[in-house]
Amino acid sequence: MANVLNKNPIHIDTFSAAIDLSDYLPGQETHLSSIEWARPVTQNDKCVIFSGGATGVTVFDEVCIVASQSIIKYFHGAPMGHLYLSATSGVTNKSGVVIITRAR
Repeated sequence: MANVLNKNPIHIDTFSAAIDLSDYLPGQETHLSSIEWARPVTQNDKCVIFSGGATGVTVFDEVCIVASQSIIKYFHGAPMGHLYLSATSGVTNKSGVVIITRAR
């Protein structure tokens, strides 16, 4: 499956460089429902997401402890600045899928 960045939920299964979601959601404040790292494959892979750009506040910082065990964090519609996925996260097409669900 390819990355789906312009729908809700956002699905990201492969990236080797940082992704600034403001490129896909310009001028919008994001209200988050949840961030899920679905089925991470390799122990010690890491997924980091910031709010407000590369130097913003860390809102998701998880390490795969158990292979194929999804990790989810709920935000209950909390407003966020633009989301930024760190390039050092280690998420590849073999490391699960990041699913970002915006509150409607």
